Amino acid sequence: DEVAVMTKAGVVEPQFICSAIIETSVSAIDVLRQFMLCNRGRFISTPAGLSMMAWRWKDPIFTIYDGILGGALEYQSDTARKDLVNVVRTRIIDPGSNYQVVDGPSFESDEMIAADGQRYETTLDISFSPGGSRAQRLTKAFVEDARRGRSLRVPLDVEAMCLEPGDTVIV
Repeated sequence: DEVAVMTKAGVVEPQFICSAIIETSVSAIDVLRQFMLCNRGRFISTPAGLSMMAWRWKDPIFTIYDGILGGALEYQSDTARKDLVNVVRTRIIDPGSNYQVVDGPSFESDEMIAADGQRYETTLDISFSPGGSRAQRLTKAFVEDARRGRSLRVPLDVEAMCLEPGDTVIV
């Protein structure tokens, strides 16, 4: 990742990074999931098959307006209960512990727990991501993504054929 960030300790480091020794006993899909998590990536469907796209803010390239709608919008405003998360534990590799997998920083929000009515806990295995500061950024992004919950399905006419998976649009 070419985006650099400064930690609270004043160290400049890449925003996201993967670092791993991959054993042959680990399945290819598990390796891909780890790379995806460590880069805040997504699997996207392309004409050539599935690809992984690392997260990066993109400027919108297209505006969806009434004239190109091909049917009714489907909008979901809430996060499905199965996707709620308000407590996250992490597993990371620790350079200070001879690159062993250790418990990393955790996230817990009393405000979110109160709003949800109970604890929804998950463990984020980001063992391809070295160091706690990256784990904190990934955990924050994971919680934000999980709680965002909004989705929009829009049938569009041929004018939108220029769009590709992962493009950012204005609605």
